[in-house]
Amino acid sequence: MKLLKWLFGSRKPALNKPDVIRLCLEPEEMNEWQKTDVIINIINCPFATLTESKIPNIWYHHDPRIDYLFTLQAMGFHWIKGSKSAMNKRGLLRHGV
Repeated sequence: MKLLKWLFGSRKPALNKPDVIRLCLEPEEMNEWQKTDVIINIINCPFATLTESKIPNIWYHHDPRIDYLFTLQAMGFHWIKGSKSAMNKRGLLRHGV
């Protein structure tokens, strides 16, 4: 509830008029490494389908505009420091998403 109050009660213009893009796959489009959940600490796109990398519990979104990494915790996905592009250079992402 506090998160919703913070998002919609803010006086920051960027939060009052968010750009909404669809980041969720339909269940029949997902493979065994993908999950759709709420992402904590991401503004304007809290719901997304993430794919687990080859490293356990390090997740990413397939959209090239989102260069973040996430970890799955008890309350949902949380953004962590790191770069999806750096992991891709090392061959640690799953392809065919």
